[in-house]
Amino acid sequence: MRSEKQIKKWTTENAMDRTSGNSTPPSYPNEVMVKIFSAGGYSSGFSLINPGSSVLDVGCGCCNTLVYFWERDCVGFGIDVTKDMVSLAKDNLKRLGYGDVKIEKGSNEAIPFPDRSFDILISVNTLHYSQGIVGINKALAEFSRVVTNG
Repeated sequence: MRSEKQIKKWTTENAMDRTSGNSTPPSYPNEVMVKIFSAGGYSSGFSLINPGSSVLDVGCGCCNTLVYFWERDCVGFGIDVTKDMVSLAKDNLKRLGYGDVKIEKGSNEAIPFPDRSFDILISVNTLHYSQGIVGINKALAEFSRVVTNG
């Protein structure tokens, strides 16, 4: 469950595992997500992504997962729960050469975009921070609200 104490720990200082010498945010996307969205390359007629699709990454972290979509000519947006993490995402994107991208402060239950704004919504490892089943249901309702076809 997400608590205010947990949220205060989501900072650029805590974003990387410095115990193993990692001081740079990751630049590679989530492997499971890549396998799901790449299935069209292995199965004819199946594609979840079209060039120009709008994608929202909820809990975008360093925005490394959005890179996968930008490389496929999608329009990507991200949200994360603290200003510090939004700043980390923007800095990492500049480091990777993506310039000014729309990354906002928001959460599973409060996405700062209008209804039906996105063709695709990804949320990797975020739902478990919701406050029980009520919070998860709120998050899923919010996800449905901002996706074009629910």
